[in-house]
Amino acid sequence: MFEIKEFPLLKETIYETTLSNGLRLIVIPKKGFTKQFAMYATDYGSNNIRFVPVGQTETVEVPLGIAHFLEHKMFDNPNGENVFEQFAKYGASPNAFTGNGMTAYYFVSTDDFYENLHILINYVNSPYFTHESVEKEKGIIGQEITMYDDMEGWVIQKNLLQALYHNHPVRNDIAGDIESISKITHEMLYLCYNNFYNPANMVLVTVGDIDPDEVLEHAEKYVAEDKRALAVGKVVKPVIDEPSEIVKPYVEAYMDVARPIVMYGCKDNNVGYTGCNLLRRRHAVDIALELFAGSESDFYNDMYRAQVVDQSFEYGYTGETEYAYAYFSVETEKKDEFLAKLKEYIAKTKKDGFLEESFHRVKKSFLGDLIRVFNNVNSIAIHSTYRAFNGTTLFDYYDVLNSITLEDVTAAFASLFDEEHSAVSVILPTVKEA
Repeated sequence: MFEIKEFPLLKETIYETTLSNGLRLIVIPKKGFTKQFAMYATDYGSNNIRFVPVGQTETVEVPLGIAHFLEHKMFDNPNGENVFEQFAKYGASPNAFTGNGMTAYYFVSTDDFYENLHILINYVNSPYFTHESVEKEKGIIGQEITMYDDMEGWVIQKNLLQALYHNHPVRNDIAGDIESISKITHEMLYLCYNNFYNPANMVLVTVGDIDPDEVLEHAEKYVAEDKRALAVGKVVKPVIDEPSEIVKPYVEAYMDVARPIVMYGCKDNNVGYTGCNLLRRRHAVDIALELFAGSESDFYNDMYRAQVVDQSFEYGYTGETEYAYAYFSVETEKKDEFLAKLKEYIAKTKKDGFLEESFHRVKKSFLGDLIRVFNNVNSIAIHSTYRAFNGTTLFDYYDVLNSITLEDVTAAFASLFDEEHSAVSVILPTVKEA
């Protein structure tokens, strides 16, 4: 039986249930849509390097990058068949990704949805790791890591996070490093798989012109074929001891760039939120940042006219239960002026707040962006999967956003920025020898 959640404003419905093996199933019908999308995901990402295995009491620690490594190896089939070729037979496009807190496998198709769904569930439920294949994969992922090390956007953010965080794994690359992946064994992969790729720790989200009861019938049939010896219960993720202080206020690197790149970040110690409270914190900060630094803000336009910033200017906020941070980044020859003016405008905004008219304009824009999510099956599935692991839905997302007040936004901005908890990451052009 499905639990049915309705959103009358957009005439949208979410169907949710739990399968016989403990897997959560979410179905979002989109009548008349030509595309179908399915995402099979686990509440497991690069941050989960320390955990207490199901049924045990002692914490184990695995190498950095193992979640990403495991994602790569999941495409190996015991029978030697190529997963991508299997999907291609039915016209589907598959892929996967690993984040800090989630690993997801998915496909998008226009026909043969249930055949593709069967392939998706079957290969994610069929781990096959050998010593030889793991050793071979180390070279492939090593090349990927080396490639990222040559990307200035990747390097500047990694350096910033390592300046902000002492212990939290968010300070590390999702793929790990050459040294850490060299320690990964096929036994470690099975350990992580058997604990985190546990139906009780996973969710299957399907979106498209599909019938919920038919999806349920097929999903139950497919998971019944699962022959794994699954753990009973959920893996324990220990709380990470992260001090409120930053590591250091400044870090720089030299790379082959045309002009300096500067990123200013602030460690948000106002954490611990879950569910809708976490949504509320994110919405309040996101609106505050748009008001402060968006294309219609005084800060952006004043800096643009002074040629301190240009189209390379970016800003954003990452807010999770255990960690959160905001950042501003730009390529500029005037990095010192950028930092000085940024801090000046932050202080002024904390004192003066935001205009109510501007707040309502930005809030309406955010609500419009969310409504547009429902026009894309990919976006619906990805957002719904992520929300499921946070104990919320897309409908909660709308309701919380709609309830945000100017006072919420003003308070969020004031509590976020603190010079003592801020750091600067800079990439400078490599000096060419004459």
